[in-house]
Amino acid sequence: MRAKRLIFNFLYHNGSFCLSRNFRLQKVGDVSWLMDNFDIFDFSNHVDEIGIINISDQPFEERYSQTFFRDIDLLLEKITVPVTIGGGVTTVSEAGKLFDFGADKILIASACLRRPKLSHDITTIFGAQSLIFQLDIDFERGIVFADNGMTPFVTVDNLPQILMDVSAGEVCLNSIDRDGSGMGFPTHKAGFVEDLPLRMIFSGGFGESKHFKDVLNHPSIDACCTSNILNFLGDGMADVRTDLVQAGILVSS
Repeated sequence: MRAKRLIFNFLYHNGSFCLSRNFRLQKVGDVSWLMDNFDIFDFSNHVDEIGIINISDQPFEERYSQTFFRDIDLLLEKITVPVTIGGGVTTVSEAGKLFDFGADKILIASACLRRPKLSHDITTIFGAQSLIFQLDIDFERGIVFADNGMTPFVTVDNLPQILMDVSAGEVCLNSIDRDGSGMGFPTHKAGFVEDLPLRMIFSGGFGESKHFKDVLNHPSIDACCTSNILNFLGDGMADVRTDLVQAGILVSS
C-alpha cells in the first residue's frame, strides 16, 4: 500500500497570502508577515508537499512577476519538501518557466479542462509526475467549474471521460462548497472516485484531524490538501500526522 500524503497549499493573490471560503478571498499578510509569525521550516517537516497557488487576477507574465518570484524565494528558503506551483498556466512555455524556477510539479485547472491536449504536451516533455490536474467541484450540485469557480462547465457524470482525455500524474478534486469551511470534505458525495483512473487528492473543508482520517481511510485516496493557513500552521499539521499514525493510517515518514 502506498503511504498517504499531507499537502499544504499557500494561496497567493497580488502580493499577499490569503484564506479562501467558498472561493471568496480574505487577505492574511505578505511574505514578511508569514515569515515573522510562523516557523515555516518546522512546519514543512510535518507535511509531505507544499503548493504555491497563484490566484492573482492577471495574465501569466504579470501574475508571475519579479515580486512573486522574490516572495516565493524567501518562502522556499525555509521549506524542505517538494513544491507545486500553479495558477494561470495556459501553455507549455509557461509551465517551463515554473519548472525553471524550481517547481517539482505544476498544478493546472481550467486550461487542461478546456484543452486536454495541453496536458499531453506538458507531460510528454516533463513527465506525467510533473502535472496535477485540479477540478473545482460543487459537490452539492454535482457541477465541475472552470475559471476559479466562476463558470459551470460539466456535471460530475462527465468526469470519467474528462480524466481519460487528460494526461497527468494526479488529479485534485477541490470542493467549492466546503472550501474554507472546516466542516470536512464531502466524501458522501464523492463515491464516483472508485472508477477514476488517476491518483487522487482531496482538497477543501479540512478543519480537524478527523476530517483527514475520514478521507485517507479510503483506499482510492492518496492525499489530502488544505490551505487553512490560520488553522494548521504552527503545530496543527504535526498534530494531524500524529493522529493519523495513531489511527493506523500509513503516512509518509
